[in-house]
Amino acid sequence: MVKKLLILSTVAVVALYGVVDMAAKGLAEDKIAERVESAVGGRATATANVDSFPFLLRLLANGNAGDISIRITDVAHPALSFAAAELSLQGVTLDRGKLLGQRKAEVTDIESGTLTLEVAAAEVSKALRNLPVSIAGGRVEVQVAGRARAADVSLGAGGAIRVAVPQGPSVDIEVPRTALGSCGATALRVDDDRLVLSCTLTEVPPALLAAAQR
Repeated sequence: MVKKLLILSTVAVVALYGVVDMAAKGLAEDKIAERVESAVGGRATATANVDSFPFLLRLLANGNAGDISIRITDVAHPALSFAAAELSLQGVTLDRGKLLGQRKAEVTDIESGTLTLEVAAAEVSKALRNLPVSIAGGRVEVQVAGRARAADVSLGAGGAIRVAVPQGPSVDIEVPRTALGSCGATALRVDDDRLVLSCTLTEVPPALLAAAQR
């Protein structure tokens, strides 16, 4: 009987810890998403996912929050807006006092990260002085004098998007710095209906830093 009670007690404690751990992780995810939305501004919406277990014990021990991925849509910027962006951060350290005591999400360090930016056809069109642009099937087509021409898209100096249209205009689209970080793109691909840029991060994105550190 005593043994059964001990087993039941252990199971209850483990189950309770699991609930508390999930609640703490959910709090971190919600606060990180809120912080990013506030920093990016406009109509941006964000969702965050924390990949860490056990989350709470690791957080309390040394602030370790594991890996965090954040997806953001509608990232507006006067120079170039992004349909979506994604932050993939490895080895994240959170300010545990701020999270648990003040319900604020501040990242103090990362081991590494990747920023991915998605550019829609409308932004490319704007850069080409409103020539009609379509992106589909791995191709970028630009309407010039009533003809659809397949554009050559590549990375230019400093990670700019270089769009060259045969017998038509060419342009280098500079990628601006945002609250998500500065992206000197090292990779560019055509994916479905968007251009997708990616770059490596070595520092905490400004959106996740304390105000005094930005």
